[in-house]
Amino acid sequence: MTTQAAPQAQQAGWLRAAGHDYRTPFHIAAALLMVTLLVTEAVLSRALHFSGMREIFNAWPSAVLGLLCVWYARWRPLPRAIESAELALLAVIFTNILTILIQLAGRSPHALCDAQFAAMDRAMHFSTAYWKSVAAANPVMQTLLAFCYNLVAPMIFLATLVPPFFGQRSASRQFILGIVVAAIGTATIFWAWPAVGPWTTEGYAPAQNQAAVTAYIGRLRSSLPVYADMQDAGIVSFPSFHVVLAVLAAWAVRRIRILSVFAWVVCGLICISTISTGWHYGVDVVAGFALSAACIVSVSWIE
Repeated sequence: MTTQAAPQAQQAGWLRAAGHDYRTPFHIAAALLMVTLLVTEAVLSRALHFSGMREIFNAWPSAVLGLLCVWYARWRPLPRAIESAELALLAVIFTNILTILIQLAGRSPHALCDAQFAAMDRAMHFSTAYWKSVAAANPVMQTLLAFCYNLVAPMIFLATLVPPFFGQRSASRQFILGIVVAAIGTATIFWAWPAVGPWTTEGYAPAQNQAAVTAYIGRLRSSLPVYADMQDAGIVSFPSFHVVLAVLAAWAVRRIRILSVFAWVVCGLICISTISTGWHYGVDVVAGFALSAACIVSVSWIE
């Protein structure tokens, strides 16, 4: 072996030892899932008169940045940074693909289930409107919880990027798989039992973004062709996907001592905020916890 080839061979050995071979079961599974979802969405889009699949590619600046990070980490080499960069790239791509899937589920022909979900809440002696009014009576609490509602994206990146640096790449891989499994499950449930939100049954005025979601669901449920709306794509009521993402993210960092307690506290606040901001029925949150548990069991077995 030449002097120049020796470092290259050593670098390749480091990468293989760290598991950075794109022929691993995880990478193969991720690629197959991506292709399967894209083909499925293309077929459904045509059948349901839904256009805008190209919106998936609007994430190209983030994808290019991710590819550059992967290239740099492999060139150095920085094995743990490679894993974080790869997973961040997958998270960006899957997020856009799954957003389209959720919107396709919104084309459901089934009747809205808001009345049924409101009745289930009443049976549990629960009222979103009441707890929303409690938060509104305390401006500090209302502001804090409204802020926490928007912490899902940082939690996703925390669960994706941080575990590999603590030698727990498996946790981040399971998190990515968990998001995919959860989104497929959520889309299926939302197709079967669609709903808008508790502001339609509990008598309080929707916020501006809630009104926009109501209008978009109305367009999706019409017989007219619809173009994808990536801005108002958070249309799922039952189950609460906010709860699912928060639980999966906290679960991904559960073994990192300096982050575990913080992550679970933020997770709890996010779950509470889905009610205090008026976005969800109580039964949505319960279903979100149930789906999270099912996803954790499933991806632990799959991974």
